[in-house]
Amino acid sequence: MTCPAQLGTGVRTKRVFCDVLVASHAAGGVVLQLPKRTGPATLVFDLHTRHTYSAEQERSGQAFSRQTATVAALALDGRLLGRALVRAEIRRESDLFDRITGGAGPDGLKAVAPAGVETVAIEVPPAVNTVSLVGERLVIVTLDGEEVYTTPGRPVAVVSHPVLEIAKPAKTPVRRPRRR
Repeated sequence: MTCPAQLGTGVRTKRVFCDVLVASHAAGGVVLQLPKRTGPATLVFDLHTRHTYSAEQERSGQAFSRQTATVAALALDGRLLGRALVRAEIRRESDLFDRITGGAGPDGLKAVAPAGVETVAIEVPPAVNTVSLVGERLVIVTLDGEEVYTTPGRPVAVVSHPVLEIAKPAKTPVRRPRRR
């Protein structure tokens, strides 16, 4: 997985989290190199919303945020392989999927963290050896209202745990010559 913007490593899960950015072309996304194969495969990954957490907002009752992110899986030639949507709400720290190391906050944690999890499966044709995950849209609802983001370069979601499931070819029965 090649991340144009790596978010970091999870404290609890030890997963590597990668920001999915809005991009106008496949090369600007999270790029996943797949092995050459003769049959179809399924790319499975976890998609999370990307929240900024504040303990101060939680204490004051102002921490509510609902995010909905739309992500496209593209071949490098721009062909659409599939779309995914993830939605999560946070009100308190326990609503986050994980916390990220390497920040300036208390305990060395980043303020930005993944929330929610949507396991996504995208069928990948045999001729496609590279898949790009590109952000399309982010809708954020807070106590102050709703905002929609589609600006290139804007992080809209977080991806983790990519796995490629390759279909095993069907076994061809071996024919043995008949004895006479």
